[in-house]
Amino acid sequence: MTEPEDPSNPPTRSTIRWTPSAFRDLEHTHSFLALRDARAAREFAGRVRRALAQLEQHPESGAVADDLEPVGTYRHVVLKHHRLIYMLDQDFVVILRVWDCRRNPEDLAIP
Repeated sequence: MTEPEDPSNPPTRSTIRWTPSAFRDLEHTHSFLALRDARAAREFAGRVRRALAQLEQHPESGAVADDLEPVGTYRHVVLKHHRLIYMLDQDFVVILRVWDCRRNPEDLAIP
């Protein structure tokens, strides 16, 4: 059984922040999809929105990205063919990259 929520201590929300490279990744991916398949672009946007809403409420819900150094610093949420790579910084979820998992992982650079 879970404890009832304390109304005097409302659940916290994290603020989402985007790095310039993550925002470029997002725009590039959405534009690429929109030119080829409008439905795929809408579905991608919906997956991103749902992931962001989840991270605002539960910032540690993404898996630890064990493939990125230093291990334990970065987390990710998988969105079909993409990874939303982020880190936690106090009350912020900092989105670092929107990475297409079909790309060569050796090309992935975290700012």
